[in-house]
Order: sequence, then C-alpha cells, then structure tokens
Amino acid sequence: MVLLLNSGCATNGGYGQFYQSVTYQRYPPTHKVLVFRYTEEDFLLLKRDGYVVIGKANFNGPMASQAQAIRQAQRVGAHVILLGYKHTETRQSVLPVTQYHPSQTTIINSYGHATGSAFGSGGYAHGSASGFGTSYVTTPGYTTTQYIPTTVDRYDHIAIFLRRSDEARTDVQASKSSRPTKDAATLFDKGIRNLSPAEQEEFDLLFRSAPRYRELKQKAINTLSREEQEVIKDTERKLEMEF
Repeated sequence: MVLLLNSGCATNGGYGQFYQSVTYQRYPPTHKVLVFRYTEEDFLLLKRDGYVVIGKANFNGPMASQAQAIRQAQRVGAHVILLGYKHTETRQSVLPVTQYHPSQTTIINSYGHATGSAFGSGGYAHGSASGFGTSYVTTPGYTTTQYIPTTVDRYDHIAIFLRRSDEARTDVQASKSSRPTKDAATLFDKGIRNLSPAEQEEFDLLFRSAPRYRELKQKAINTLSREEQEVIKDTERKLEMEF
C-alpha cells in the first residue's frame, strides 16, 4: 500500500465537478484524509477493514492536483481516497494571450499668423493677427492577440472516496473491551484538533518523512486517551501504514 503525500491547491477541479455520490446519506466534513494509490488489492483490504465507498469520480483531462481530491474528500466526509491515473494522449494546441493597449491622447500646440487688406469707398485698410492654439488627438484603445504553441498531456483519473463505517464490526471494534467505536481516522483527526492552530497549520504542510511531522503526530496522539491511542496503533498495524 503506497501512501501519497498531501499538497495544496485552489479548487476541487474534476474531483468536485465529476463527483458522484453512491449513498443518500450526508456525512460531516473530515479534517484529515489518507490518500493511497489505487490498486484492487488495497481497495479490497480497506473494504474488509470496515471502509465503505461513499462516492467516486472519473474524468479525463490534464493532470489534476492531489490537493483538489483531498478537499473534495473533506467536503463529502471521506476518510480515505484511492487515486489512479493513466496517460491517454498528448495534445498540441495554441494558447491565446491577449494584451490590451490603452487609449492615448496627444497634445498638439500650434502658432498661427494672418494678414489681410480691404479696399472700399472710404479708403484702404490693412491688418494682421497672430496667436497660439492647442488641440487634442485621441487614439482609441485596442487589443492584440498572440498564439503560443503548447503541449498538453491528458490522463484518465479515477478516485474512490471511502469512509469508515460506524456499523462495521472489525476485529478491533468487535472486542468486548471498553475501546471507543470511533474509527482510527476520526480519532487521529481529534488529536490533530487538540494541537494549537499554528501547529495544525504546520502539520498539514509537512511531509511524513520530516522529523517535525512525527513529533507533532505523537504530540497529537498523546492528547488522546490510552484506549483511543490503542485503536490508532492497531489500525496502523492492521493496514501496515502510518497516519
């Protein structure tokens, strides 16, 4: 089972646009989402351990951000996402880049001189005049468009959104001990919320291989009861993975 790393982005993209719910039930949003590369083996393993499919998304397009899938999973209340990609084609296209050129006003200053003569029954008259003038010439704004060649790789995307079923009777949940019936992902999320806001934000940006990630993870788990900690440890052991 390959655990993928989280990253950030702005929208839910195709994972939100093409999301299809497979249940009429609505779930509360989740905070922490585990992301795995899609394999049939992992899918069956998760189902066996009490995870149920609540939605899916299939679409073709440029490589979508993993963060978009995570945000969609948080929105619909999923604890785990299985993601798969397959390259389908490379398209040659052009990208139009339009630039606006604003209007410009030119000021023209001019000097003029004129003379004149007049003849009449009363005699002869001659005169002259001179002066400065100003005029304005405005050139309207316009746009130009350049077409830049681009190459776009397209992929088939598949995403399976799963949530831990509270009704599922796994080996851990079926125990007659006093352990809570909440799933490990929910308990881990609870521990993360017990951290300070600054630590929560830092935790979401860390790679799992970073020593600071493990430090904050352990600090979050330590805020839980001993029974809740055991649920997380048992789940990590069962799935052979770490939160």
